[in-house]
Amino acid sequence: MTGTPRPLRTGKYWPVLMLDISAVTVFLVLALTLPAGPWWWILAALWTAVACRRALNQHQARTREHP
Repeated sequence: MTGTPRPLRTGKYWPVLMLDISAVTVFLVLALTLPAGPWWWILAALWTAVACRRALNQHQARTREHP
């Protein structure tokens, strides 16, 4: 483990962001339309948390790379 940062994969960020937005939208639609209890809300909340963390990590990596 060296102290060198990994190179940014800028081409993979936008497709992953679109996947995150699509998945959260689908979970919210399912939560609003299906009477299956809180499971869809929980999945939407978890996916949103992971997506926000991923976006924050990407933002921090980009600002470290290009101040």
